[in-house]
Amino acid sequence: MNDSQSTEPSILTENISISKLTPELIRRAEVEVNEKENWKERDIQALREIVQNETSLNSQSDDAFLLRFLRARMFDYDKALHLIKEYYYLKANNPELFVPPKQLKCVFDSKAMTVLPKKCLSGETVYVMSAGQWNPRKFSFDQLVAASIVSLEKAAMDEVTQINGLICIIDMKDFGWAQLRRFGPSQAKKMVHIIDECLPIRFKAIHVIHESTLADIAFTILKPFLSEELRQKITFHGSDLSDLHSIVSPDILPKEIGGHSGSIASDEWFDQIISSETYLTNNRENYGFKKVSDFSQISDFHSIENSLFRKSQTCNGYLFDYYKPSRAE
Repeated sequence: MNDSQSTEPSILTENISISKLTPELIRRAEVEVNEKENWKERDIQALREIVQNETSLNSQSDDAFLLRFLRARMFDYDKALHLIKEYYYLKANNPELFVPPKQLKCVFDSKAMTVLPKKCLSGETVYVMSAGQWNPRKFSFDQLVAASIVSLEKAAMDEVTQINGLICIIDMKDFGWAQLRRFGPSQAKKMVHIIDECLPIRFKAIHVIHESTLADIAFTILKPFLSEELRQKITFHGSDLSDLHSIVSPDILPKEIGGHSGSIASDEWFDQIISSETYLTNNRENYGFKKVSDFSQISDFHSIENSLFRKSQTCNGYLFDYYKPSRAE
């Protein structure tokens, strides 16, 4: 295992303090997130003072918490502060997405998502979402999003993930009308906003596999809300996984994605989330805006411009252009 893949503690253990990075990770941190090892303590303290001067915000301010947000925004103080505000605004305005992790066991029992225990050879953490395993009769879209948030929060506690970033694999196998009819523009906009603007984690790439016509429609709904930067990170593979396997070795992938590492082990990942439940719950319950009105949110999750959806086909009560994603997009 090379230096870019390891530090102590690992992704599968509690990490609420700053670890000593390997020389390779120090070098990579400078390239990936603009981190200067000799300036790190100064940068953390600078952000702490900025956060503490926000009289309307009661933010967690320990070193590990602040460092996550600095790394997610390339050590730009203003952008890191804005990300912290977006995170706490999301929590205050959407309490249904921040329920105790134990209440989300049904999502993980369905194997709808997991974070793989081993990283890519290049060091990235791999997050797998199996969209077809979402059974709306068993758990809602909000529960699915809540499980995604707590998974990404847990993954972001790992310093290697903070530095090397995260690769997301979305498996659309078995995604059908049961899921699509409950996935409209408001759900799409909320999901994209959370991924792009609210969590201290960097998506290096998003790989979509086993997509069908209905999956293409789902991405049609998503497309207007994707930033150009995020859109450029998405690759559609269909059923040919050879390109994906050249990036993420089959040796670390579950068999559902053509790998050699057994079945998706969502239960093991859920156990790791529960192992951090005290830390996660403490942040969720004891910190945030003193008044939600103290932070003016730019985006309104529930305001959908009809001009984005021209009359072509109808799904779930919304109108949209049919869009067949290509590998070039």
